[in-house]
Amino acid sequence: MPDERDELEQAWQALTDREQLLNQTVARRSAEIDARARRFEEIGADLDARRQLIEDAEEDLVEREERLRLVEAELQDRRPEVERGEAERGPGRQRAGEPAAASRSARRTRPSSRTGRAICARRSNSWRVSTPESARSTPVHAS
Repeated sequence: MPDERDELEQAWQALTDREQLLNQTVARRSAEIDARARRFEEIGADLDARRQLIEDAEEDLVEREERLRLVEAELQDRRPEVERGEAERGPGRQRAGEPAAASRSARRTRPSSRTGRAICARRSNSWRVSTPESARSTPVHAS
């Protein structure tokens, strides 16, 4: 009987050791899963912030495209007026009091009557457009 009792105690001890090992493994795996879940939440929050930035940038782009369309329409509306003015001055002639070098490259900024924006001098193949919303100038390429 004492041998049976020793065997039984050893079996119970082995079961207890296995149960402790199982509990430790489950606790470790649970902690790993929790850490992954937190990381996924962080990644999700980061992706949401990036999505919001992209949506904001797209909205800004749509607004800029609309401003560009308005400016292009205004330029088209003013083209006959400019051509008429150039024809009246004649080729090679310049405005009174205006130096020859500044005649085409450095005109003063005039506010637009329809949009409230200012259109600046044409330089190379683009126009500089200033808007009241921003202090910076945005190049607008002519087509």
